[in-house]
Amino acid sequence: MQRYSAPHATGEAHVRAGRTAPNGQAHLPPRTDGAQRCAADAVSPNVPPTASPATSPIDSPIASQAFSHAYALCAANDFVGAARAFADLCLAYPERTDAYKAFGYVLCQLGDYRHAVAPLMIAVARDYGDPEPLYFAAVCMQRNGDVDTARDMAGDALDMVRRTGRPSDLHDKLTRLIDAL
Repeated sequence: MQRYSAPHATGEAHVRAGRTAPNGQAHLPPRTDGAQRCAADAVSPNVPPTASPATSPIDSPIASQAFSHAYALCAANDFVGAARAFADLCLAYPERTDAYKAFGYVLCQLGDYRHAVAPLMIAVARDYGDPEPLYFAAVCMQRNGDVDTARDMAGDALDMVRRTGRPSDLHDKLTRLIDAL
């Protein structure tokens, strides 16, 4: 069973593997795939999927508790903890689009726009017609410097909003984003 809890709730001082420098900053060990470390490494450590207890099946009541806990971490502004929880939920429930949406949104909150695009695009592909994850993916692309792709995504999301009759606040956000591009 995978347990999700904030590091301070379990008494863990550091949740990342690595060492602490004299100035108090944590240094992560080098990645095994040769890539550079990034903010997402704090939420998705470089371990094989088979090592994660989240890959084992979780029964429905436990899954409900795990999702509730992940959303509670968001509400408490523990975005690193929430990102870890949603990443584990994506592994445990790859068919759950809501886990991918939430994981992408939390990575956006952390400012990790480069890694937020992937879970958001999975959510877009699975639930095409929902403009919200496409809007957030467009924002991520803008922050990553890919203005043309961001403009295309925002235009597609705006078309979805018009077709689905979504609330005007999303329409307004998309219009402002397109104007800024």
